[in-house]
Amino acid sequence: MIRRPPRSTQSRSSAASDVYKRQVVAKYKLEAEEIVRKTKDLKWNVLRLGIVYGENDVKGLSTVLASGAIYRELNETLKMLWDDKLKMNTVHIEDVCRGIGFIIEKCQPIGVCNLVDDGDTSQGDVFNIISKLFNVCLLYTSP
Repeated sequence: MIRRPPRSTQSRSSAASDVYKRQVVAKYKLEAEEIVRKTKDLKWNVLRLGIVYGENDVKGLSTVLASGAIYRELNETLKMLWDDKLKMNTVHIEDVCRGIGFIIEKCQPIGVCNLVDDGDTSQGDVFNIISKLFNVCLLYTSP
């Protein structure tokens, strides 16, 4: 994610939210967008994905699920930042494929497009399942 969580973790971030480079990869994705945006006479679209889940997911929710197994093996408490109400934009891999196809076939260059599902997923939704599934304790903390 490259959008700063709102002060109230109950509301979603939007394209207008302040940029927050939480991960190194986010910094470079944003820099790449800027380079593309500044390239003269280039027709372009940038598709910003939520946290991807589904078949063959190797960087999305599957890594989060793996954390449950790791913390069970370590017999440690799984500590998460913020609280259980923090919104996590998610999207299924099949919807990503449909979105890419739609943009290629139907759309003119539109710039930046955010692709997420309407699941209204929160950190609590995901990590409460992981806590129960792997029988690990869960603790939310503030930075």
